[in-house]
Amino acid sequence: MDAIRSKSPHILGGICVVVGIVMAERWVLSLDFQTRGRILRAQFVFFMQMALFGGDYLVWRCLGSYFDTPHKSRLPKLWKVVLLVYMCLVHLSYLCNVMFVRTEPILFSIISYLCLAVHFQFVFIIIVVKIFEKLYKTFKGRSFHGKRVYFIGFVLTLVLTGFGFINSQRPPVIKNVSIPIKNLPQNLEGFTITLLSDIHLGVTVGKSKLDRIVSMVNNLNPDTVVIVGDLVDGPVKQLEESSQSLTNIISKYGTYYVTGNHEYYTMDANSWLTHLDSLGVNVLHNSNRKIPPQADPKEQLCMAGVDDIEADRIMYDGHGFRLEEALMGCNSEQPIILLAHQPRAAKQALQSSHHIDLVLSGHTHGGQFPPVVIGAYLFNPFYAGLYRYGENSHVYVSMGTVYWGFPVRIMTTQEIIFITLHGV
Repeated sequence: MDAIRSKSPHILGGICVVVGIVMAERWVLSLDFQTRGRILRAQFVFFMQMALFGGDYLVWRCLGSYFDTPHKSRLPKLWKVVLLVYMCLVHLSYLCNVMFVRTEPILFSIISYLCLAVHFQFVFIIIVVKIFEKLYKTFKGRSFHGKRVYFIGFVLTLVLTGFGFINSQRPPVIKNVSIPIKNLPQNLEGFTITLLSDIHLGVTVGKSKLDRIVSMVNNLNPDTVVIVGDLVDGPVKQLEESSQSLTNIISKYGTYYVTGNHEYYTMDANSWLTHLDSLGVNVLHNSNRKIPPQADPKEQLCMAGVDDIEADRIMYDGHGFRLEEALMGCNSEQPIILLAHQPRAAKQALQSSHHIDLVLSGHTHGGQFPPVVIGAYLFNPFYAGLYRYGENSHVYVSMGTVYWGFPVRIMTTQEIIFITLHGV
């Protein structure tokens, strides 16, 4: 009973914090658009930094005294300095999104995000080892001293992150996928779509990577190209030059684009839609196009696109997941392809009363690297690859053409998906 009483202030404090966060978000969402955007970004940075400080505490407890000896030596002090510099770089990583977005990423940004990737992975290892220590003590009746295990885990994380960085600098893998479409018109048999997603032009992805992607896409000679969101991580004024390469994409029926959640985090989504339209990209802002454009309706497919569902959560003015609008004018007898950034949006669309043959999504990145891979798998209705839904519908989820922030790929691939449609 005394133990419960001693913990009750902490429990009450925790409840107050949670209620405070919920009430604060309700208040923030009631503000005008621009103010709301600034506060939501500041809120995200604050909570992220708090979480990172918690990780710092664990890292320092486990590694700070690793080289301490009774003999006088410079090594313990040097080791502590190394750890402190590493932690500072971890905390400065998000600041790079504000200060150091360039046409090509700078070295400081790359190093900061690599340190952040190490932090994510190593803190996860610490937590796993801590749980093992508790279980070991419970069942064996004696303590398990994991000081050396932590150091080995840290070194292993550095090695894995280095491998992941090398992997992330390679060109995307081209994956060939054949997808059956019921009642596909004969003239569209063998119709090809190149699927791009999650390019994330910004702090660690620059113009040279986009140039390489455009060259690879053009070598495939597709009928059409689709970009299913998270193209950018910054406002137009910072990334206008980086995005110019999109004008060089060549396909028979053009390039189609829908927003992802990160376009809304820039608070510059409308400017991006205008800019992409000026580059010749067909923006599907809860709308659709018929392909081929001048053909008989019986020989067309309907390419539709919806805004990302994050626009609804943050109440982004003039945007939101509007499936009815996106499909307005699509003939139910035509093959309907829907572009929807998040797998959760894909599931919502397929659960609706509308006939949809194929949904193309991204967003998950396949998790990019462990332990995020676990979360990406558990918290998305479709993780990666091709899924059949119902009798005749399909979903394809790309792991992403590049990466977000962390220039690391472990257990996942950067991919360009070359889809060929065939009738059944």
